[in-house]
Amino acid sequence: SHFKSAARTDAYDKVAGSFTEPRPNDVVGRTLQCSGVVTGLEPGLSLWLAVEAGDFLWPKESRVLPDAANQWSVPVFEDGVTDEFAVSLYVTDANADRRIRAWLDAGQRTGKFTELRGIPGARRLARVDGLRLSPR
Repeated sequence: SHFKSAARTDAYDKVAGSFTEPRPNDVVGRTLQCSGVVTGLEPGLSLWLAVEAGDFLWPKESRVLPDAANQWSVPVFEDGVTDEFAVSLYVTDANADRRIRAWLDAGQRTGKFTELRGIPGARRLARVDGLRLSPR
């Protein structure tokens, strides 16, 4: 099984990603347009966006799927954050992908999204800091 984890690490470590929008310190609406570029994504790996505030993160359900030019663009809805926040792009293995889906399913069922302090098997590719929601 050592071989399997080494293979995963290779594919996993080759993924690179960045944001085109939003920009750091932007004031954004509750529907936040996120876009960027990702390279090196292999079958079995997934991309997720998450809003982060303090030590907590909340994965967003929109799937991030790069096009043939390696570009992705996804609207994210956020209305719960009161202070400055960040949005991050993560790459996940199949286990982390399942964990996030289970977390989202539970949240939709109960209406309560528990605060996560990290996702085992997920690696952050890029993060945009200093975002604020514009007053309604």
